[in-house]
Amino acid sequence: MRPVVNFSLHGADKADIPAEHRFYELCDQYMDYCRIYTDSSKVGEQVASAVVYKGSTKSVWLPDLTSIFRAELYALFLAIDVILRSKLEKIVIFSDSPSSLQAIRGFNIHNDLVQKFIKEYSVQTKQGKTITLCWIPSHVGIPEMRRPTLLQK
Repeated sequence: MRPVVNFSLHGADKADIPAEHRFYELCDQYMDYCRIYTDSSKVGEQVASAVVYKGSTKSVWLPDLTSIFRAELYALFLAIDVILRSKLEKIVIFSDSPSSLQAIRGFNIHNDLVQKFIKEYSVQTKQGKTITLCWIPSHVGIPEMRRPTLLQK
């Protein structure tokens, strides 16, 4: 089953409406969905991925020199893991990584993380869960998200 990916904010003219307003309009489309946010960060050689869900953060250190693309994919896989372990039925995953979302939407199964994501996505949707992925612009100051500082020790 192909994942549903919403890129509607990607084509929006930034001059017309501020990013925060466009994000809130997007959220209105998913009022009755539980929201999961993903993010990744790289500082020097250190790389981490995180998922934010209902005010809690789960982060994972990845091997040094991991690419940011792979880290973003891993963050999306963390989100699927949260869904697997929950009783949620309608979920929207927000990510600021267009390349990761395009790899998933394009069914790039040559990438192991994309393949794992699609496999678990398919299992969860066959069990009746509705899962949508949405691209959002990075660094728009979304108050609800409170981005984690991933690389602090």
